[in-house]
Amino acid sequence: MGLILKSGFSGQLYEVETVEVAADPSVVVEGGTAQLRAVAAMDDESLVRLGGSDAQWSVLQGPITGISPEGVATAGAVFVNAPASVRGTWLGVNGDVTLTVLNVNSAVPAQPAPDPGFTEQPFAALHPGLFEGLLRDTQGNILGALTGLRLTSKRSFTARVVFNGVAQWLKGALLPDGSFLMSYPRQNRSDLAVSLQLGISDSGAVLLRATVAGDGVATEGWLAHAPYSSRNPAPSSRVGIFTFLLPAPETGSLSLPEGDGYGRARVSKSGVITAAGRTGDGAGFTLRGALSGDLQWHVFKELHRRQGQLAGIVTFRDVPGVSDFDGSMLWSKNPLPSSKSYPGGFSLTPGLIGSAYTAPAKGGRALDSLPEGPENARLTLAASSLPGGGFSRLMTWHDTNKLTHAGPETLSVWVAPSNGALTGRFHDRASKLLVLFRGVIFQKQGLAGGCFLRDHQTGYVHIEGNH
Repeated sequence: MGLILKSGFSGQLYEVETVEVAADPSVVVEGGTAQLRAVAAMDDESLVRLGGSDAQWSVLQGPITGISPEGVATAGAVFVNAPASVRGTWLGVNGDVTLTVLNVNSAVPAQPAPDPGFTEQPFAALHPGLFEGLLRDTQGNILGALTGLRLTSKRSFTARVVFNGVAQWLKGALLPDGSFLMSYPRQNRSDLAVSLQLGISDSGAVLLRATVAGDGVATEGWLAHAPYSSRNPAPSSRVGIFTFLLPAPETGSLSLPEGDGYGRARVSKSGVITAAGRTGDGAGFTLRGALSGDLQWHVFKELHRRQGQLAGIVTFRDVPGVSDFDGSMLWSKNPLPSSKSYPGGFSLTPGLIGSAYTAPAKGGRALDSLPEGPENARLTLAASSLPGGGFSRLMTWHDTNKLTHAGPETLSVWVAPSNGALTGRFHDRASKLLVLFRGVIFQKQGLAGGCFLRDHQTGYVHIEGNH
């Protein structure tokens, strides 16, 4: 580092006006590292480049476990993509930078589903009800689903099958031994061969083993039984309002979505699941399903006019401090040249995590873990399309569940305390930057997340306490 001496005062430095800090890379996976550097602007308009060891480094906020004397920052473990703020100090002047730490713990769903163990059974009184499940090829790729299969006490059923992007309604009846086999004609396509067999898994759960084949492709699936009703209610710990996040598995590329998907779900006492939200590319969706006897939710939703899908199995279970349900998703979009956002398509494997949501009492915050006082929350907006890849701002989360910012930009966030939904608006008049964002409160981890769409590119929003 070269020091610039002030004329006439031997050994005295010019005054430092600002310190600009940068991280390389600015997006790092959990457990990874980033090199921190800084540039100081002096009062004579000269610049001094500071190596990693020249500045003093400190962590302001977020999952950075440590910074070496040479300025190497190490990212900690995260369960959703999370921002981290780091400060560099030189001669008493501070400069801050925000990094993004990526969650890489999600299991890849495009793997063969584990065989639950299966013993064939004849039809019995315990078998009528709703069955749903995903259809996978021999490589484990999700090619469709059998949904809404309603089996009656007379062994008859109706169901909707989505196979290779084409939907069709099925109707039939099981034989007394619990089996079914039929070919369904299709216009301009080969017949769809469907076989079913009742049975139980090694854990005692009722299942339908399904095989569906057509167009030279064969798939298999395990359809889970939903046993809950008004007479046989679902476990109380699995009933109520939930929020969920689909953290973006990729960032740093304008050709891939960088937003965190989000949504809200409700589980009724009879085990019916209804949900609505948006994926990380801004596509809206609604879901309807049922809680299975092994506390799973089989998710399959066609997106982008049947040119994409969101699919996977979600398991309701308590992971302390992390989630109340979780699963691995396959989120895909076929190339669509006419699409304004991500026309090249994508195939990503985000994790899905959910949190039970409890509405606060009147006068209480939706996130009760926040510290008291002004500027008790930090909001981060991040995307490759934003200047510098994103930025953070301190906000005050009021007891009215409105968040305000002291300025100079206009930044406001509104939270619906009844269901955990949030909307927000950032506007910088000087740069004419406008960002409108939406998301949900995630009480299990004491944060909020979501996404925004700007110039046909998405990014994520993250809010946490400023401790």
